Amino acid sequence: MRALPLVFAVLPLAFAATPARADSWFGIEGGVTVPLGDKDWTDQVESSPKLGINAGAIGKTVGGMAWIDWTPENTDFSAQYPNADVSAHRFRGLVGLAFQNPINSKLYVTGRIGLGADIAHASVRGSLGPISFETSDTDVGFGFELGMGLWAKVGSMLVGGEAAVPISSHSHKAQDTSEITFDYTSYDLDVLFGVRFLTDAGS
Repeated sequence: MRALPLVFAVLPLAFAATPARADSWFGIEGGVTVPLGDKDWTDQVESSPKLGINAGAIGKTVGGMAWIDWTPENTDFSAQYPNADVSAHRFRGLVGLAFQNPINSKLYVTGRIGLGADIAHASVRGSLGPISFETSDTDVGFGFELGMGLWAKVGSMLVGGEAAVPISSHSHKAQDTSEITFDYTSYDLDVLFGVRFLTDAGS
């Protein structure tokens, strides 16, 4: 839970950076996440789908935003659990700064940087001979993320996509058979596409 105080510490700072008059939005994005490192992470998961929502407000160039996302991980635990069914999910909640630079009146380059919580959950179901077993565990780690996107304005929406690098750190080691080890520092590449619904936040 050590990451959660950081979320609440950064939230007011992120939105304090937003000018008095700003455009706000609510966005939905989906795509794929590809594990890059470290080895403890890439040995456990493969490329997986990702779905997220975000919201924020931005002035001419700088603002604040928050986002949450969910990844149902495609796992690769065959060496550790050859006779087991492993299910894993990853949830992230972050807040941070948002940036934009208009190329013209219809095209925008955006960026974001944020930190918060990375929540890993896994469950294992299997058997050892005649004995069946089932266990699950959850760990909250530190999350950090950088992203950059390209968006086109279509009416009151922005349509486009972005590439992001989510980073997390977990250091939970199983103490008995009722727990699952989450001990890695993960680096991934996200390729996401989506839409942002714009509203005027006013002054």
